[in-house]
Amino acid sequence: MKSPVSILLTCLLLVMLLCTSCQQEVDVSVETFAVKTVMENYFTAVKEKSIEKLAEVAGDPEVTFVTPMSGENYYSWEAYKAHVEQYFSDETFKFNNYVIKDHKVRISPLGDAAWCSTLIAEEYEFQGSQIFSDLECTAVLEKREDKWMIALMHYSYPRAGEAALAGYRATIEDNNAAFSEAVAAGEIDAITALYTQDATFLPPNSEILKGTDLIKAAVQGMVNQGVKGFVLTTTEIFDAGEFICEIGRYEMTTQPRGRRATTEIGKYLVMWKPQPDGSLKISLDMWNTIPR
Repeated sequence: MKSPVSILLTCLLLVMLLCTSCQQEVDVSVETFAVKTVMENYFTAVKEKSIEKLAEVAGDPEVTFVTPMSGENYYSWEAYKAHVEQYFSDETFKFNNYVIKDHKVRISPLGDAAWCSTLIAEEYEFQGSQIFSDLECTAVLEKREDKWMIALMHYSYPRAGEAALAGYRATIEDNNAAFSEAVAAGEIDAITALYTQDATFLPPNSEILKGTDLIKAAVQGMVNQGVKGFVLTTTEIFDAGEFICEIGRYEMTTQPRGRRATTEIGKYLVMWKPQPDGSLKISLDMWNTIPR
């Protein structure tokens, strides 16, 4: 005679086998397509500034958004909605376009949860600046009542690898050579062409200068004062999210009319912004003298 324990275990085993046999096989390709569509609809909702469309894919009451680049996280739909509404109501914010560069999806064996990693190239305007950058989004989605919803999303700007940094360094050094040649030739337009339209210029002992018009006037003043040459030497570059940061040393040769030439040695910091065509332009330029 079987013991009560063995009978119970047998019954549990039969129930488990019955449940397993009743489970429908998950169509991974269909679910993967559905998850990708949800992510695409999320970015489209942001582009169109549509809270209603955003709620359709991310309106779960306990949804979580982790945004380390701003230092703010949101642990409910209401909190995230309030955050997004501020951006949507800001006329200086415009999400112009996005292109999905990479899309990876994994579906759970039961087909009720999914992990998604999406890399997009985004183009947007904010407070007068036009920004082009890559954005990486990692998301967890849950399927509820036969509908996929975002349960958690994490944003980050991917760091450039060693090969990418080497390419950026070569481009920066070419730009620096072009800058030096333009200074020697007094070609003011060629110099200012290396800056973004909204670039910030921070020369020593000067006010903050913003925009190429003011930068052009400042560079013209330097040339008029006898600046004849700039030798720029890059000592370090690193990935700073939306920008590539360059640190270096310079030698500036000045020779006012009727006087002998003098050389100033200093250090500089430049923030380069990647452009859609792959080029780099200066977004921030700051330098000062190294005391002898």
